[in-house]
Amino acid sequence: RASANSISCVPSAPLIPREHRRSLVNAYAGPGSLVATDCVFEETAGQAITAFGYGSGSMSVAVSNCTFANNTATYGAALSLDGVTAWVENSVLYGNSGNTIYNYNRNPSIISSTFFNNTDTNPGSVVRSINGTVTLLSSIVWGNSADPFDGSVSADYCDIQDGLMGTTNFSADPLFASTDPGSIDLSLQNGSPCIDRAPNDSSIPATDCLGHSRYDDPATPNWNATAIDIGAYEWQGP
Repeated sequence: RASANSISCVPSAPLIPREHRRSLVNAYAGPGSLVATDCVFEETAGQAITAFGYGSGSMSVAVSNCTFANNTATYGAALSLDGVTAWVENSVLYGNSGNTIYNYNRNPSIISSTFFNNTDTNPGSVVRSINGTVTLLSSIVWGNSADPFDGSVSADYCDIQDGLMGTTNFSADPLFASTDPGSIDLSLQNGSPCIDRAPNDSSIPATDCLGHSRYDDPATPNWNATAIDIGAYEWQGP
């Protein structure tokens, strides 16, 4: 099911009627765009969003401030992207079964987002990319029952459990507020290693998924010239 503040397709990417698809939102061909803002997609038996970008023209998908929770599919439980230019920001993805994000033949970006407790056995990854590269920036991938990535994925300023290392990535418990079933809260606790670990970069949204301004916490030493928090939530202080 979906609780939607804003889902739109502009100008001509058609939404396929539910009875003819296995996804909650399905946009096909193009040219056009699908934009989802401040939406909750949960408990879908099939991909929450499927976008197929071949045919009459290019197609793009923009997802902002959305939650994908407990969706189930063979692959792409939250997002299945096939030949689509995509941008995902300030979004929370947890409890999904099947590659949480599946990408084919494009290079999507995932910015300031949080992945937790997602599972998969086909072939067993949270993000799967074929014939393209998924780029993660300032995101958390933690506590999932699957490998973080399959295929080509690049990451910078990310907290990735047992994942890609590098000069800006790390692997440390992000100290989520609550991971108890039924009371999931993936905001950050005081002392989280994700506080002030992201760059104050123009590609990172100025506010978090709840609309709070991102800021440089004066009590937290900056690391490598970073100034704001990693993940979908900006810590709001003790």
